[in-house]
Amino acid sequence: DVTLKNFNDGLPEEWTGKFTHVVSCEALCHAASKPAIFKELTRVLKPGGAFVFTDIMGADGADEKVLKDFTDRNATTKMARPSEYLSILKDSGFLQPSFLDFSPHLEHYFQSQVDQIDKHKGDMMEEGVSEDYLTKWHESLSGRVAIQKEHGVFSWGVFTARLDGPVY
Repeated sequence: DVTLKNFNDGLPEEWTGKFTHVVSCEALCHAASKPAIFKELTRVLKPGGAFVFTDIMGADGADEKVLKDFTDRNATTKMARPSEYLSILKDSGFLQPSFLDFSPHLEHYFQSQVDQIDKHKGDMMEEGVSEDYLTKWHESLSGRVAIQKEHGVFSWGVFTARLDGPVY
């Protein structure tokens, strides 16, 4: 089943202790309060439950001005850092938090998205994606490629953590 929810509004009470695993991909950067959503996740996970997520972040030690220029253009206020996520996981009661750093792949990842827009723009427009949207997305991604190449300010990877209890 798939349930569409705004996690900033909290998760349903009937989800308390319901899940053995929670997986999130590139969504937590939009959380109004990362500590609040992590606490919610400890509530909806069963004892021993696992939480796995990826997110685009600012690199630890990144140039704040370069990141601010990016966040101002991309409708987000502050990018988390890997060390921040690891602290929030611990503070929320998760055990064994880990981060597998794939940041060196970001420049290539962003460029591959640019290449896909270039290659499939006509097909995407035929399917209803507006040219204006594709142009803006292309510009944003091209900017990310340049920023990462020049400044290395973004970080990305896979986080894992679990609650105390049986392993599923």
